[in-house]
Amino acid sequence: MLQEIRLALLGFGSANQALVQMLLDKSESSSSKDVSGRRCLSIPSGNSINPSSRLVPWRIVCIITRRHGQVRIPLRDYDIHSSTGHYEVDAEEALSRIKTGKMLDVSLVVSTSGVRIPT
Repeated sequence: MLQEIRLALLGFGSANQALVQMLLDKSESSSSKDVSGRRCLSIPSGNSINPSSRLVPWRIVCIITRRHGQVRIPLRDYDIHSSTGHYEVDAEEALSRIKTGKMLDVSLVVSTSGVRIPT
């Protein structure tokens, strides 16, 4: 069963920017957040007789671009049983930086609770 969607984006052109914006838009409502407040997508489950859906959290773990640099979460976070918590790339800030021609860097990495990691 799918527990989490982790996205690694190779390139951050118009298609991947639109994908991230769509994911953010779909995750805006409070009904699209799990109990810890993480952004989630509603994934259909069940069958045609008994349709249902469940919330699956998502996060961006890496963005690599040719012009705007790269950002990725710390490698230690790939361990699903890590006691240090989870990290993600701040999607809204990454979109903002790309639109203004700025570089992506480690300052975009935040914990899933919204706290930026020390650089």
